[in-house]
Amino acid sequence: MPADPSPYDGYIGPNAAHKAFKREIVNAKVLFFQIRGSREQLKAYFEAKINDARKSASGSFSIGMVTEVFSQTQFRALNIPHNEADLVVQDYESLETQFHSLLFIDLQRILESFLLDLYAEIARKDPRVLMSNRTVTFEEVLRTSNMVDLLLEKQLVALSHSDREGLEKQFHDMGLPIIRSDDIPQEERDFSTQEFSLVWAVRNVLQHNHGVINDLFLKKLPNAGYGLGDQVAIDVTKLGRAFAAVESIGDDLNRRGVAKYGLS
Repeated sequence: MPADPSPYDGYIGPNAAHKAFKREIVNAKVLFFQIRGSREQLKAYFEAKINDARKSASGSFSIGMVTEVFSQTQFRALNIPHNEADLVVQDYESLETQFHSLLFIDLQRILESFLLDLYAEIARKDPRVLMSNRTVTFEEVLRTSNMVDLLLEKQLVALSHSDREGLEKQFHDMGLPIIRSDDIPQEERDFSTQEFSLVWAVRNVLQHNHGVINDLFLKKLPNAGYGLGDQVAIDVTKLGRAFAAVESIGDDLNRRGVAKYGLS
């Protein structure tokens, strides 16, 4: 696992793409830190709320909070009925696993958004990276007042609908590989490569297949240690590795992008 050479001072690039990336990564880290560090207190708090409500209720009850107020007598509330709350009390670990999965999915979104934002910054600085075999219509040309913006919009749409390999190819063709292969230890390169692939593949099965390993996952990552039908459970270790990889990959790529294209 790669070691951060400077754990006391984080890297925040001069460009908007990396500042947005860093803000979201830090928010996710702090959320994970707070919830993980307070897990016993949060569990006890929830159970106490249920027990207090049960003691004061003569029959069925629910706990919850007001989420929107329309008037003194009309409001919208998030309700957790007693029988639904009991599901959480009986298996609090499932709540933690679901929270870890949601954070894992969000890490993939954060990294993908950063890659698109960074590409856009580079394209505006050097439009030559927009060269491709993608076509535009006469109508699109006549309607636009800025050809670079038109081409960039079409490219961003295409990249946002592509997979991990599509983004990797785009940055590789720009001479700015997402994971560099020079001047870094083999162990660090292997870690980043493996986790980068896992972030995309695991996110897909969490988001679209209830966390169950399918044929597509195994086709893309046959040596990831999973078998067909396995259930992916995101624990602290898996989430910690994903955090380390996503932040390391984003920071390193941005440093190289800033240096190569003079981003600010």
